Amino acid sequence: DILVREELNALEAKYGDRLEIWYTVDRVGDLAPSEWKYDVGFISPEMVKKHLLFEDAPDNKAATQFFMCGPPPMIKFACIPALKESGFSEASWSVF
Repeated sequence: DILVREELNALEAKYGDRLEIWYTVDRVGDLAPSEWKYDVGFISPEMVKKHLLFEDAPDNKAATQFFMCGPPPMIKFACIPALKESGFSEASWSVF
């Protein structure tokens, strides 16, 4: 299950010109891998660069905000290091 997934998808549909939602899960459950268009596994700097930056923004880092939820070890040992390695600071993310 993804916390508030329906609400996030609705926001992306409404504000798609400035909001992109990208999910990463540890497993896809009952879905076939081909049915899941998002990532599976650990957050990495490559994933951040590939999916989470708006290429047309004049200053990608200033225009990007990350909202993360998940198990604390995932946030601490995967998400935050990947964001830091990609050049983002704590002001760029929120964890809940």
